[in-house]
Amino acid sequence: MIDGLRGIAAMLVVFFHLYGNLRGAVSPWFPRFLDTLLAHGNIGVQIFFVISGFVIAYSVGDKHINLAFIGKFALRRSIRLDPPYWVSIAIAIFLIYLSTVMFSDIHRELPTPVTVLIHLVYLQDMMGYGNIVAVYWTLCLEVQFYLLYVISFALLQRATGTDSIMLALRSTWVLWLTLALGLASVCNYFGLFTIAVKHTFLPYWHNFFLGSLICWYYKGWIKQRYFLVSWLVLLGFTLYFNYEVNAVTTLVTAMAVFIAGMRNRLADIFSSAPYQYLGKISYSLYLFHPIIGWRVISVGKRYLGPDINVVEACLLFLAGVMISIMVSDIVYRFIEKPSLSLSHRIKLKTNRTAEAEFAYK
Repeated sequence: MIDGLRGIAAMLVVFFHLYGNLRGAVSPWFPRFLDTLLAHGNIGVQIFFVISGFVIAYSVGDKHINLAFIGKFALRRSIRLDPPYWVSIAIAIFLIYLSTVMFSDIHRELPTPVTVLIHLVYLQDMMGYGNIVAVYWTLCLEVQFYLLYVISFALLQRATGTDSIMLALRSTWVLWLTLALGLASVCNYFGLFTIAVKHTFLPYWHNFFLGSLICWYYKGWIKQRYFLVSWLVLLGFTLYFNYEVNAVTTLVTAMAVFIAGMRNRLADIFSSAPYQYLGKISYSLYLFHPIIGWRVISVGKRYLGPDINVVEACLLFLAGVMISIMVSDIVYRFIEKPSLSLSHRIKLKTNRTAEAEFAYK
């Protein structure tokens, strides 16, 4: 289910961006329900965040987290994520340069070396440099969550005198602290308070947090009521603030994964080949569709003129989607897959305490 959901989330974001490049020309005669659906494809980001919370909690498992573990974990994530990301930066910069050469009316400055260097370590938003490609902002938040997750549990394990995440969660104050952070994230997301440091993942912590709660319950470390109370709190805020669409997406995604896990169906749902394929290439697809697919549509609009018809618009949209998938497949096979294989060679030691000894539901 997780890989299939990841593929669905990626395609929603692809549709959102590529349709956005055509919306101004086609919205007058496009079906309203379909226009609304495609125009809200950015909800795929919320799905990604919930999935990431589950996946990182699952991959870290019940490890004893110390400095050596944090170093290996960070290196493993870097090898997994960085090569496709860095290649996408290089291609994006090259295409910016190429567009200014080919089209005299395009005037866009190339990113400075400092901007590129800051992008390489996912700090561009926090340091006020903006993003070379629009979707990069989510990667910055993902990396923040990964690091904070392992660092936080390293400190909590030390504070509770335990050597596992599971045992740390058995301490009541630790669980209440995580729930309080989730509530703070919801309040921040809905604008009840703001924080001085901008571009952190705190407003989206509840997305990651719900995913982590599902994993903890799935592994038997916490009781289901902790997830359900957190989910109901977010539901209450969502109802009060008039069904904010991203929050609704978070609620639906989290409950769907929770129910699937509760029924031991995580391996069955969205397990067919198309879903699994899209899930497999989802990271590359997410990175490259605004670089390649968007530009294919933009070039097509230039040659077809501003008054494109429905057939031309549909063909441009289809071309953008298909070329995005083709490029992503190539990137996955020759860059992402080898990086993933290399990252798996870095072994994270398992905790010596058997999970089953203390598991409960």
